[in-house]
Amino acid sequence: MTEFSIAHLDKWTLKTRKRINVVVKQATNDVIAMASRTAPGTSRGGTIMPGYVPRDTGVLASSLVSSLNGSTALKGPDSYKMIVANMEGGDTAEFWWTAEYARAVHYRGWMWVDVAANRWPSIVRDAIRRAKAQVAT
Repeated sequence: MTEFSIAHLDKWTLKTRKRINVVVKQATNDVIAMASRTAPGTSRGGTIMPGYVPRDTGVLASSLVSSLNGSTALKGPDSYKMIVANMEGGDTAEFWWTAEYARAVHYRGWMWVDVAANRWPSIVRDAIRRAKAQVAT
């Protein structure tokens, strides 16, 4: 290989790495932001809204826990933002709601995790589109 082609390959590799990191961060942020949306719970006069976390007292919405690569978990509705800010391609991020009734409420029809997870392919496609525009050089 000539030096020109090695330099070209290095530049391409760096650009690809940057795009991967942008996609990982953006797609993860978007899916967790979607899963974290709240709507008034039934005890506050709301109706079951698939794709939203019911907010009655705020305990469920505030029980989101986020972790990166097995690190000490962060807790709170915005905890995912710190995790996303530090993510890179190849990292393992975990997000879960810890209120003891979270699973029961989720499967009672609110389904906030499932709705967001089902949108994952389109969220990633959109993140790829934005990464290509953002990391052009």
